[in-house]
Amino acid sequence: MVTSKEFIFFKCGKHYYLDITYISYTFLFIYLSFDITIFWKICSSIFIFNLFYFSTFAKKIQLDLSHFETAANQLEQYRSIFQKIESENFESKLLNQLQGKLVEGNYKASTAISKLSSYIDSLHTMLNLPIAVLFNGIFLFHVRKYLDLLKWKQSSNANFVEAFEVIGRVEALNSLANFSFNNPAYVFSEINERKMIQFQNLGHPLIPEKFE
Repeated sequence: MVTSKEFIFFKCGKHYYLDITYISYTFLFIYLSFDITIFWKICSSIFIFNLFYFSTFAKKIQLDLSHFETAANQLEQYRSIFQKIESENFESKLLNQLQGKLVEGNYKASTAISKLSSYIDSLHTMLNLPIAVLFNGIFLFHVRKYLDLLKWKQSSNANFVEAFEVIGRVEALNSLANFSFNNPAYVFSEINERKMIQFQNLGHPLIPEKFE
């Protein structure tokens, strides 16, 4: 059930941010029933107040955007990698375990990074001054998207650290598999529980066979 506090404020983590939009529309609805001159005065007052409220977030948004200047292409590449791992049917137990870290219940790493990319793209439109003035004066568009970004950080940050670790392990396994494919004559050691090392014709992958 939505409380009156949650209706009037944005909740982001432990903090609440004033949601001017609902208040604005409420006043507009009330005054729309009266004098049209008053209506336009109220509209202009709310528009200016919304812009003032947006200005309190502008520097924070620009600071966060500065960290994502060249991130668009990288995020798309990561999304593609996550999606590829998520959709594969692996036979290896280890690979299935790694895949399970990217897909847990309703969570998918590829979907989460798509949301992040969407929020960043939306916030970048703030650099277009006419759009910033119009969108934020009417319904605080960039403030809402910024708060969505903060919520994303809180809900997905921990999962993403693990997701990038999965990419690192999969890349390492892929390199090892590629090495094995290119050198079919090579054998790999088998781990045993006897704490014993036994080998025949031992070689090194970086030393040519004629020198061993």
